[in-house]
Amino acid sequence: MKKRLVLVIMFVFFALTFFSACGNAGGGDSGKALLNYIPEDVSGYLFLDVNGLSKLQSFEDMQKDFNSSEKGKKYQEFVKLTGVDPKKDISGLAVGFYVDENNVRNTKPDFIFVTAVKYDKTKVLESVKKKGGELKEETYEGVKVYNANKEGNDITIVFIDNAHIIFASPSVVKKAVDLFKGKGKSILQNDKQKTYVNMLDKKALFAVVYNIPKTLRVKKNVGMGQFNFTKAECFLGSAWRTSSTFEVDLKLLSKDKVANDGMKNLLNMAKGFGASQPDYKELLDAIQINSDENMLNITMSVTDAFIEKMKAKAKAKFGGTK
Repeated sequence: MKKRLVLVIMFVFFALTFFSACGNAGGGDSGKALLNYIPEDVSGYLFLDVNGLSKLQSFEDMQKDFNSSEKGKKYQEFVKLTGVDPKKDISGLAVGFYVDENNVRNTKPDFIFVTAVKYDKTKVLESVKKKGGELKEETYEGVKVYNANKEGNDITIVFIDNAHIIFASPSVVKKAVDLFKGKGKSILQNDKQKTYVNMLDKKALFAVVYNIPKTLRVKKNVGMGQFNFTKAECFLGSAWRTSSTFEVDLKLLSKDKVANDGMKNLLNMAKGFGASQPDYKELLDAIQINSDENMLNITMSVTDAFIEKMKAKAKAKFGGTK
């Protein structure tokens, strides 16, 4: 996987892991609202509602472990250097990415990353320069665009207003600026993509949508049967929390009932084999797999009590506190 996509994924999962432990995020746009600034022609997109996650207390122990580790020290160094404390200053993240449909596995993906954040532009730019990044300033539609090159990787930074920062590939940054200027169409202005977004749970704190390229719409034989993606259109995933339960919903949109039923039966068979192992039975019992003429649907519901139970088992088996 190419470095730029890895950078985006690492940042998103950093947010998932650590922002959720905080109880004081800023009050800007939610991740879903930021889809207004993701161009309609992306291959896939995701959003993270940091402000919503920040109100959860489920990851308090994780945060304590993190703060006491070497990573915690580096985090504080980042805050001091940039003037941005992600746990307090970021409220939402949205990412869009482009892949070459004819060469999905080897493509160098372009991306756009929009964040709702409280920041000091001068300090952020100074921090980039201190880290040895080369900055080239340009202007597009009256907006200053900063091209940063680090070890051969180009990333463009745009301080689009006093509440949002865009990170993007140079090839797509103009589309992002256009959207903030009211030009072009976003995900939420595209009828097809808006339909997908509306299928995500309204309470989603994290969600992802991936428009499946034609080159991946194939049949795959596995040991016990076949996965048939020939009519697969899109993958949707969302996660949220209700009371003391963590919920996950995954959908593969495919207008092929026979193929969907076949994949459901195959997955349920694998689930049955796994549930024969006591250590996995309770977790697998929480997973429900269904299908119809429009989709394959996988849902999971896990309680806090179950999560604590699994943590206790892991501690007993592997020792330590992390």
